[in-house]
Amino acid sequence: MKKLFSTFLVSLFFWCAFAIPGATQYIPDVSGDYVYYKDNSFNRESYIGLLHYDESTYKIRYYAPKDNNSKLPEKELGILISINKDSVYWNMNGEYIINQIDPNSQDVDLVNYLHDFLYEFSARRNKIQDVEKMNLSSEQEYPQFGGAVTIMFDAIVPIFNIRDIISQNGEKVLECVCIGRLTSSDDEGFDSFTGFAEKITDNSFGNKIKGKKSNKVSFEGKSITIDENWTQNLENFWTLGDDALLTLVFVPDASKDDNQNKLLLLRRLLSSTYTSYIHLPSAKMNLSKESKISIYTESYDAAENTYIITNKLLNKRKTGGYDYASLAVYENTYAKNQSYFNKILKSYK
Repeated sequence: MKKLFSTFLVSLFFWCAFAIPGATQYIPDVSGDYVYYKDNSFNRESYIGLLHYDESTYKIRYYAPKDNNSKLPEKELGILISINKDSVYWNMNGEYIINQIDPNSQDVDLVNYLHDFLYEFSARRNKIQDVEKMNLSSEQEYPQFGGAVTIMFDAIVPIFNIRDIISQNGEKVLECVCIGRLTSSDDEGFDSFTGFAEKITDNSFGNKIKGKKSNKVSFEGKSITIDENWTQNLENFWTLGDDALLTLVFVPDASKDDNQNKLLLLRRLLSSTYTSYIHLPSAKMNLSKESKISIYTESYDAAENTYIITNKLLNKRKTGGYDYASLAVYENTYAKNQSYFNKILKSYK
């Protein structure tokens, strides 16, 4: 429960912003922003992560988990990179390879691939310039991924704004699996990423909740109906044992531009924190109503090897900002009690 609480708090902070060379970013990156891709061009499960330190310093990391079927060991390679921030294109002027490499192995090819990855992403991002929405497609030739591809750009994805690369036959040859933000120099969220465990519902865990007397709770004009199973910990926080956390808060606007403000908010609410990783492909968003937003996410808690289901409801105030309700539940409990939690969510006003 402490982890659910701290993750929620961090998710609402905004920091100082930067931009990559040669591109104008509608949603500027901040120190600590990162993104992970699943790269299906490899013959094994492989991930590539990009981390933004400041306007001239980045990190790229390759990670592949142990493959017992192919008898391949776990593989990790990270490179710290400095670039010329005043250049109009991606211009590397220094690097430090973090992991020891064997010059007589495929490590050299992997280092070269990571270099090409950065140069190619930068060049393709710079062709687009303005990425001011979540679904902007561009038909391009990309030999590394089989030739003619569709690159999907998304303003909420940090650094290069590239979300997916899709082949001519409709397969995702590269897929953004999570975005995130480090909270401090001690945060190991980026370096600890090892992919997503298979989500298996274990019926031996999680309690079947027996409803009790209804209890309508409120905070600063917001109300929601729970029951006497819940305990109020703070004036706007309620817990259901160690299984669930309910929060009511107000989120101020981050921009005077309505579209930019909404995208800033979505980036933060879809960003992973610490070693709890939001699986971006499974996230569901309803943005059909101008004044209302609903978000469903599945977060993998790597430390506990479990999933957390979070529903986030936002209502736009006429005076600015959003009223925000967040309901986070451990997956096994959620699976056994979906109708119970859905009833709570429907009562939010």
